[in-house]
Amino acid sequence: MNVRHVWRPLPITAAFVAVGAAIEVLWRAHAAWWLVPLGVIGPDLSFLAGIGGPANVGGLMPPRVVRPYNLVHRLGGPVALVGAATALRAAPGVVLGLSWAAHVFWDRGVGYGLRRSDGSIIEPRPVHKRMS
Repeated sequence: MNVRHVWRPLPITAAFVAVGAAIEVLWRAHAAWWLVPLGVIGPDLSFLAGIGGPANVGGLMPPRVVRPYNLVHRLGGPVALVGAATALRAAPGVVLGLSWAAHVFWDRGVGYGLRRSDGSIIEPRPVHKRMS
């Protein structure tokens, strides 16, 4: 499987904005610094679900990893966390949620989408360019 990297400026920009906002909240609330790297790296820990299973064949994600991977690579989780943490005035939850959202935006920005049950990437919709 060939993974074709594409650069989509809007989600990449959103990733930088989200992580910048997370750092701002962290700084103002004196929250724990490690929440940012946890949110940015944490979603890819879903790959640990594949330990001990069949090997990755042909560049495909092992099928048993697909469900946990897709679960943590949707924006619903971080949006819900930021919303709940904001309502509860819990800055650490806001920092974690914004950092998690940054991860999801970055993946979309470089062409990594959700996965099909066979482990292949679901290609994002094509970007339509304006005709001048």
